[in-house]
Amino acid sequence: MLLHYYLFNNCFFADKTTVATILQTACCNAIRNVVSRSSDLRGDFVNQDVESLLQGVRSRHPGECDDAAKAALRDLGLKVELKEEWTGGLVKQ
Repeated sequence: MLLHYYLFNNCFFADKTTVATILQTACCNAIRNVVSRSSDLRGDFVNQDVESLLQGVRSRHPGECDDAAKAALRDLGLKVELKEEWTGGLVKQ
């Protein structure tokens, strides 16, 4: 588990370049995939303070990584504010 945390931790402290953005999105998706397939690992990720890392990604890359970080937070069972952009209402013509 420490090896995973080390790899993810290094991903999240990359700078704001395009490569860093791609890398951080991939790390968010990796966390999401791990905890969605092995729910018993959620506690390990939460105990390693992954929440603050994911929130940091959201603040550094609000447009590019926000969806991936929110999805990872959601799958970890952590609090995340999701905005409902469409309610399925009828459109008047």
